[in-house]
Amino acid sequence: MTQLTLYVQGISYVDHLHAIEQCIQNLRGIESVKGTLPKGKITVKFKQSFVSTRDIVGRIEAHGFEVVKKIQREHRFSAFN
Repeated sequence: MTQLTLYVQGISYVDHLHAIEQCIQNLRGIESVKGTLPKGKITVKFKQSFVSTRDIVGRIEAHGFEVVKKIQREHRFSAFN
């Protein structure tokens, strides 16, 4: 599982945030999407075998927003945790 944190410029209303969450959630391999205002922070958990960071960023930018910063972390989960 990979966690991607994006900072998106231009998110000034809750409606913008929900629109971005919905467009990302529809991609195959997305586990969860959570956005917060006022910084336009979007946290996405996804499976890289199904969807890429480029796909996620492209979907956001296709909706007219600009991703200004990306932070990606891979989390490995053990069956013994």
